[in-house]
Amino acid sequence: MKGTKLASLVLTLAFAVATLALTASSVSGQQDPYGGGDPWAISGQIEAEDYDTGGEGVAYHDADSGNTGGAYRSDDVDIEATSDTGGGYNVGWMASGEWLEYTVNVASTDTYTLEARVAGWENGKYFHIEFDGVDKTGQIDVPNMGGYQNFTTVTVNNISLSAGEQIMRIFMDTNLFNINWVKFTAPTPTPTPTPTGTPTPPPSSTYYVAPDGSDSNPGTLSEPFATITKARDTVRNLNDDMAGDIIVYLRQGDYYLTSTIEFTDADSGTNGYSVIYKNYDTPVGSAHLYGGEEITGWTQYSGNIYRANVGIGWEFHCLFENGKWARKAREPNYEHHADYPMARAPYLLSEGVDNYTTLQYKSGDLDPSGWDIDDAQIHIWPGGSWDWFVDTIPISSINTGTRQITVEDGTYPHYPFRSGARYFIQGVLDLLDEAGEFYLDTSSGYLYYWAQ
Repeated sequence: MKGTKLASLVLTLAFAVATLALTASSVSGQQDPYGGGDPWAISGQIEAEDYDTGGEGVAYHDADSGNTGGAYRSDDVDIEATSDTGGGYNVGWMASGEWLEYTVNVASTDTYTLEARVAGWENGKYFHIEFDGVDKTGQIDVPNMGGYQNFTTVTVNNISLSAGEQIMRIFMDTNLFNINWVKFTAPTPTPTPTPTGTPTPPPSSTYYVAPDGSDSNPGTLSEPFATITKARDTVRNLNDDMAGDIIVYLRQGDYYLTSTIEFTDADSGTNGYSVIYKNYDTPVGSAHLYGGEEITGWTQYSGNIYRANVGIGWEFHCLFENGKWARKAREPNYEHHADYPMARAPYLLSEGVDNYTTLQYKSGDLDPSGWDIDDAQIHIWPGGSWDWFVDTIPISSINTGTRQITVEDGTYPHYPFRSGARYFIQGVLDLLDEAGEFYLDTSSGYLYYWAQ
């Protein structure tokens, strides 16, 4: 019994000593501005590595021990020399939940503009900044710059701050990005602009475009533009005196361009900075630009053939289904040849002609009786025994008695139609007889297609 009591006594003392040691080690230090000077002034620039003194849990929180970068300070915050403009140091190796605090003095109650010099190598990185425990900035996105020393400036506008001394905390919501400095600027009074039909979004160094966005949006990550044209026009109003790179991110999806997008010198960077358009989501290449229009409203026409009305006056010669090229309905049908994948074989061969206006087809090759040839074309290598040129020529008429095909006036081939010229006929609804073929009736506006 005595042995049992002694063991109990030892355990109790050991526990008490351990508890005492743990309590003693958690005593907080004194928090002061780095270097023992005055609080950092706002408006002004604050270097990320100049967080307050006081140690872990007081002036900062870092998830691991030691300074991974081994530069500038000897506590647990990870600092390295930076290759950014102006040199100095940056804080890096961020982990989610880490934070840095700075004693600041806000000169006057006002709305301020924040600029943050950041670098990252992955998408989806962000942080926020608090004043006396209140989030004042919301999510600040760190662009994917493809390197931890490829710094850019991100901007947040209309940050409401109260005058006086307070604690500013930079809180890391995600991991793996670098911060060089942050800068707060009070607004400069400007004349009230004349109202326009579409409000101009506030200046920013980062804009976003998404297929489900709207051009009436401000172009943020949560409210993106819908078109690249809108982003280009917005950048043109901001890039005459740039203080950092302007990045336009394209979110994943399909963008159908109904008109040409033109970029000129007016869309270039200034002051040594760049205007950059890039994919936002992974994998790279998930944003697709199509120089055409999406066709909808398909209804079944006959069997496997469907049709959609695209309107009169629209003429085109290329159609794609899910990235796969479709062909105009033709005779003879296309056959893939492994050795010549780009060839359009097989072909028909002409006979007994040597002129610029009329081709004669062989008996049994074609049966054009009943064809509607308003959109018909002949695709031909006219030389006969040599093939230096290829022509696609509208057909004017077909004489089934003489087996002669006459082309429209003024659309003659490079060389006369000669005997043995390779050719095929396309652009006739009656020839739409296999998957992957289409026919556009320009007079009615109907597009016919057999899906692949």
